Amino acid sequence: MGALKMAELLTIQDSIDGRLDTQTLKEAVNEDKVIVSRLGKEYASVPMASRLFVESALLGATPYSTFEKMTTEGAASADESYAVVTNDPIINNVDKNGFYEKIDGDWVFLEWNPIVQAKVYTDTALGDVAIESQAVDADKLLTFTDDNYNILVNIDSELTANFDGVKTDRLETAQMQWYDSNLTDNPLTFTDDSGNILCYLDLNGELQSISKNSNSLLKPMTRPFTDIIHVAIYGQSLSLGLGATVVSTADEATNALVPNAGIEDGQQGSAKQGIDSLPLSSTGLVAFDPALNPNPKESPIYAATIHLQKSLDIRESSSKILASAHGYGATAIAGLSKGTINYDVGIAQSKRYRDYASARGESCLTQFVLWVQGEADISTGLSAIAYKTALTKLVSDYQGDINQPALKPMMLSYQVSSHTKRTPNSSPDIAYAQLQLANENPYFKVACATYPMHYYDGVHMIADSYRWLGAYFGKVMDWMLTNKRTDWKPLQPASIIRTGKVVTIYFDVPVGPLVFDTSMVTNPGDYGFIVKDSSGVVLPISSVSIKDGDRVNIILATDPTSSVTVTYALGTTGADAGPVTGARGNLRDSDDTVSNVLDNTGTPYTLYNWCILFSQKENFQWAQ
Repeated sequence: MGALKMAELLTIQDSIDGRLDTQTLKEAVNEDKVIVSRLGKEYASVPMASRLFVESALLGATPYSTFEKMTTEGAASADESYAVVTNDPIINNVDKNGFYEKIDGDWVFLEWNPIVQAKVYTDTALGDVAIESQAVDADKLLTFTDDNYNILVNIDSELTANFDGVKTDRLETAQMQWYDSNLTDNPLTFTDDSGNILCYLDLNGELQSISKNSNSLLKPMTRPFTDIIHVAIYGQSLSLGLGATVVSTADEATNALVPNAGIEDGQQGSAKQGIDSLPLSSTGLVAFDPALNPNPKESPIYAATIHLQKSLDIRESSSKILASAHGYGATAIAGLSKGTINYDVGIAQSKRYRDYASARGESCLTQFVLWVQGEADISTGLSAIAYKTALTKLVSDYQGDINQPALKPMMLSYQVSSHTKRTPNSSPDIAYAQLQLANENPYFKVACATYPMHYYDGVHMIADSYRWLGAYFGKVMDWMLTNKRTDWKPLQPASIIRTGKVVTIYFDVPVGPLVFDTSMVTNPGDYGFIVKDSSGVVLPISSVSIKDGDRVNIILATDPTSSVTVTYALGTTGADAGPVTGARGNLRDSDDTVSNVLDNTGTPYTLYNWCILFSQKENFQWAQ
């Protein structure tokens, strides 16, 4: 089908953010045109969007009221043209209304009809959808209904899109992922509550309707509960807790499980840097006990297991968390990818644990892989693109090789922040790559920043911080299981605009309001924000402030003469990682989630979402 190019979607958030003026709003509601805001951004007006929707749904077909008009007026139409007959009289039960294609000079009726298919979808797939019916409402500018006038979607006079009839807030196809969100960079999709697509805006801004090729539809991504939920941790030394003696104990998660040989299930050499060969050393599953592991270090998987298991216990779930590890110290991503021994161990663990569970009469799926790696690749100078490519392949390879068609595991990562201490290279590119991939790959998410945590040597954490990191992993896993969704976002920038010398950063805020915290993390200057021009020159900042709890205003000393880039938590080369000296900033949210893990003073860890390290240009967009 021929798709028509559209400008950006207009949302109510644009009005809230002050991107649209009164005249622009008037044009957006009343005129069929591409409108331009006072900041130069282009949007399709409501009438234009409606027209494009209809035109795309009609395959670009020329409408004729009768079959006779089509055969006469459309006689000169070229082959592969489309036409639609809309009001031809039905005589002797012969109905000539419908879609036609010009083939070898003749109009041929199309058995496939997108309007009929849409009606079938509506009649059969929306049977239990939450719908509403209403009389004509002058406040609604645009309404999509089924043939019984049940409303699926409407746009009101405030330009708010109301999705009351569509249950799904996140779904995916083989090529795309998208959310019910007010961010302009996400595609707009109409679906039923099973995730079947009626029409959508694709990643190129092109409106696509149902077609014969709609064979890649998937249901919304959820995390089904099983009797045993396997969580693996993978990476280099920090994934194993190297440098910190184990402090977690068996009585902290009495319902959880581990392999009977400990979490590092495999063969180890005397160096105790992780597993270095097969076969697995376990013969079954036993109650959670960190003391079983041959390497008595404080892996973050312990606290992650404790936090998640206690959350399940509080909700009276019968599910048990099974923890394992298969990383190796000081190893770059190439040494952990498919074809390496540690990768093979991870695959063997996932398969073997399902067998153990089956023998116990219990179901088991590998739900999550916790990724704690990146430092070695900083030192070697691996580029962000190369790292992201390797990590994307690792996620895909693991999902395929564990042979678990019932569920693709999620990979949750920390964001590495010790780049300042690495040598001979100290670029933050790996941290940026982790953030970028989390906004591109639906199976990879960043759980948390790590600069609030304490390090004993500038690279490796103390035991208390390994536990804190694990609690963050546990929180995000619990969020996904509880909310039955996987579209987790940490505190991160959503968009950046500039008006003169005022730079405004809009954030995805898990729990508002935003806060500048200089107690837990010392202020490195301007709360960690740096602004550079297109030549890389640092621009003086006059002030940094939080506005309305969800955005930050940076006022520069003078108007820049070029576009700008905003960097957060860059740090100083040579400095130890951590909240006093490392790459850091002071921006966090107000998440009051109570950790189920206690620190070394017997106090639950705070689980605020600290802003992720980033460096983004004004007017950037995440590649969704």
